[in-house]
Amino acid sequence: MFIGRSEELGLLEKLYAKNSLNVVLVSGEYKIGKTALLQEFLQKKSAAYFAARNALSTVNYSICLILHRNFLRHLLNMLKNIKSS
Repeated sequence: MFIGRSEELGLLEKLYAKNSLNVVLVSGEYKIGKTALLQEFLQKKSAAYFAARNALSTVNYSICLILHRNFLRHLLNMLKNIKSS
């Protein structure tokens, strides 16, 4: 069960509601729940996340690439138009 982080989840939901590409950087100390936050948010959504760890630092990063399905449809149509030109 995922508890808390309603403010952060709300912000991510607002970004997802836009029909655009969004890149979100989540940074913080090791083991504070960055990846868990993104995994909870991404359930049943068209998006991906990448986690990176700097071995020389206590600050880690999780990057969330939010690809809304309407944005993907628009991007594919643009690519088709370029290809047919």
